[in-house]
Amino acid sequence: RYEWKNKGIDVYIDALDKLNHTDFKGKSVHAFIMIPSGHNGPDKQLAAKLEGSESRYVTRASHYLMNQEYDNVTRRINDVQLLNSVGDKVKVYFIPSYLNGNDGIFNMPYYDLLAGLDLTLFPSYYEPWGYTPLESMAFHVPTICTSLSGYGVWCEEQGCTTIDKGVAVIYRNDSNTDEVVGHIVHTIAYYSSLTPRKVAAARKAAVELALKAEWQHFFPYYREAYAIALKKAAARQ
Repeated sequence: RYEWKNKGIDVYIDALDKLNHTDFKGKSVHAFIMIPSGHNGPDKQLAAKLEGSESRYVTRASHYLMNQEYDNVTRRINDVQLLNSVGDKVKVYFIPSYLNGNDGIFNMPYYDLLAGLDLTLFPSYYEPWGYTPLESMAFHVPTICTSLSGYGVWCEEQGCTTIDKGVAVIYRNDSNTDEVVGHIVHTIAYYSSLTPRKVAAARKAAVELALKAEWQHFFPYYREAYAIALKKAAARQ
């Protein structure tokens, strides 16, 4: 969902900007912002470029945005000047379409695209649970989430808080935005520097932790809570 602060979109873009201006010497970072927003269809020139019939076109959005001048993502990207210029360490792409396999650019469902990513980021300011980082890890993709998500708290309880273990859990509160940005920058840079063997180990750790969150493990607690609720309801009658 397009929740600028709750989903941590603001700190994500700021972290990309900071990474782009550091002495980072790892792999080039291609960052996707996959957040549905109002648009008027796929960018035809981009589609032509992807098909090989257009060579010089450059854009940072996959679709024609509605009210682009008021769009928070576009405005912040412009403010920090993430321009996708030659030589930039970080390139950013805004994907405002639902990824249902028929978006006109990727034409692939979200889960197919997810499996092709190296790392995902969900730096939420508020998230009761947060299935997106869990889904990512289930697809062998390590992720970054925060201590203000239920899933992040659960990962901490499992003793998994660094990207080597498949998930980096960043501590967030009302006043540590700069620290959060710095932690994201460090984690991306660190993960980009890992050897293929260490990346494979992190991906393996991610899926192993995700398996611990399968419904079969949580369902008994739901039954227990439901039984307690029924007892209390019966006692009031």
